[in-house]
Amino acid sequence: MITAEERLKSDYACPRCRGSACVVHHVALPHGILPLPFGPYLTTTCVLCGYTEFYDRSVYENLEKPAGEDSARSRRAAS
Repeated sequence: MITAEERLKSDYACPRCRGSACVVHHVALPHGILPLPFGPYLTTTCVLCGYTEFYDRSVYENLEKPAGEDSARSRRAAS
């Protein structure tokens, strides 16, 4: 099973410079520092230009898995 961090790294394309490599960090933001809800976040930082994006970890980890990843399980359960 692929982790959220691995998925972020494998799908990464920097929107600023089009770099394809990033560093992923786990971040817990204190309340009031940024206009974001309190919670665990994942950040991606481009290794070429430093552009950083924040992802709500709980939402990102619950995104639908890529097609085919659970299809075999679904077919077995339906049988």
